[in-house]
Amino acid sequence: GGVQSVFAPLYFGLIFGAAIILTTRVALALASLATVLLAGITTLYFLSVHYRFAPPFLKQGPDPSFTSQLSYVLPYLVYYGLSLHSIALLAGGLAAELHRVRIFN
Repeated sequence: GGVQSVFAPLYFGLIFGAAIILTTRVALALASLATVLLAGITTLYFLSVHYRFAPPFLKQGPDPSFTSQLSYVLPYLVYYGLSLHSIALLAGGLAAELHRVRIFN
């Protein structure tokens, strides 16, 4: 379902966990990868509605009410991209602060 999928918010947990456990750079890389994947899937759905072909691995086509207008799809992509990257930065800052407090104690 692209950005309309119920599984799209799970990227936030993945990026938050990567920032806490690994580094901020890895979390930013995952945020960029997630943004590219969501944009690719959403673009595929958008093109499938306009050119009337079935996307791979789907028995039925995507919801045409969502993917038929670019003015409706584009803000979703921008929203997810910005929010995923901001989560990566904020969680990376939180992890750095927790590490500094742990050293201080």
